[in-house]
Amino acid sequence: MANPFPAHSLVDQVRAIPLGDLFHWHGFDLKSEGISFRARNDRHNIIIIGKRWFDNKAGRGGAGAIDLQMHLSGTGFLTSCQTLASDFQNIAAMM
Repeated sequence: MANPFPAHSLVDQVRAIPLGDLFHWHGFDLKSEGISFRARNDRHNIIIIGKRWFDNKAGRGGAGAIDLQMHLSGTGFLTSCQTLASDFQNIAAMM
């Protein structure tokens, strides 16, 4: 049976984009810190554990690629989903 909510499927696909790929796309170099990773620049100091992240400079965190894209780009949910769907099209198609 076809998914009656294809937009939900797309959201699930872009939400599952690996955070490491998204950080690299934004120009960050990830540094391993045991079980976590750190992404740092002049505006952000982000700790990543699994799919969860927290920006110590901004005092904000989230889970998954959509939340991260919203945070790093300052855009809303819909714009972030559209950006991820278009710029990570090959990754989302493989999921």
